[in-house]
Amino acid sequence: MANGMNPERDLFEACREWRRLAEAEGEAIRTGNWGFCAACQKSLQHLRERMSALMPAVRAEWRQAGGDYAARMQAFDDTVHQLIKLERRNHTLVKFVRAATHAKLQQFNQTRIKLKQLRQAYGFAHGPAVHSFS
Repeated sequence: MANGMNPERDLFEACREWRRLAEAEGEAIRTGNWGFCAACQKSLQHLRERMSALMPAVRAEWRQAGGDYAARMQAFDDTVHQLIKLERRNHTLVKFVRAATHAKLQQFNQTRIKLKQLRQAYGFAHGPAVHSFS
């Protein structure tokens, strides 16, 4: 092949990178590193686009190689399904973190309302008052 291009090798390198990024994304979700999580998601989107662009050449290579095209496609599909499971795990993790954060926010709002009611009940509607005892 010209210029050392090897679509199959590039495709499986992309799969390894997808796994690495998906695992990094999961760690970013677990640690609340949302900037890094977004960067992983953006990189994953570009990677999936690259993989889609590689597929026609890979299919052509597999057909010419004299090997079992169906077996190669099945192996690739199995790899992709494993990667999709990682993505689903990350999505579930984000949903869990979002729900936990929402519950904390509701708890803070309830506490804020109770504190406001206490202040009003004791006449401190505008903050604590300073009384002079002289």
